[in-house]
Amino acid sequence: MNINEVYKAINSNERVRQLVKTAPLNIIEQMEVKKFDTKQFVLHQGESYQNTYLLVNGRVKVFLNSPSGKQVVLDVYNSGVFLGEQEAIINRPYSASIINI
Repeated sequence: MNINEVYKAINSNERVRQLVKTAPLNIIEQMEVKKFDTKQFVLHQGESYQNTYLLVNGRVKVFLNSPSGKQVVLDVYNSGVFLGEQEAIINRPYSASIINI
């Protein structure tokens, strides 16, 4: 991974830049830039994931799947938010699903 690509992503969004401005260098060096087409980034309710994500550009929908099969939208996040940090800290599966919109 090219560290310049990481810095470019961080500096492309003021909110993201503020979030990571005090992050240790070894954390920034572990970051990767990943780009997804619409509806290609999906984290499923009840699943566990190894990574935490920082949304730099775009939006994601946070939702629950009801027993009837309908989606109940809890929130829509814009850029500048972490995804999965709470689950990583408490080592629990996702309590809701996330998809990029």
